[in-house]
Amino acid sequence: MTRDGKVSIIIFNTVKRESARRKELPMIATVINVILILLGSLLGLACKEHIKPRFAATLTSALGLCVMGIGVSSMIATEETPSV
Repeated sequence: MTRDGKVSIIIFNTVKRESARRKELPMIATVINVILILLGSLLGLACKEHIKPRFAATLTSALGLCVMGIGVSSMIATEETPSV
């Protein structure tokens, strides 16, 4: 076999491994996301007594504004995509 043949086989195997890794990564990210959400929820429940009502209201409003900003940003991005 020529050197070019060996190189192409190595490249093919590398590409194959990379695509296998990409299939695993979304699931790992989902698991990490779930774990962090559960930890944050438990932390919030544990610290609920120590948070002042005014701070809780401000935090809820700030999170609401962030969600609205993300929604508007997504809406604008979707508007620029061509329809199928």
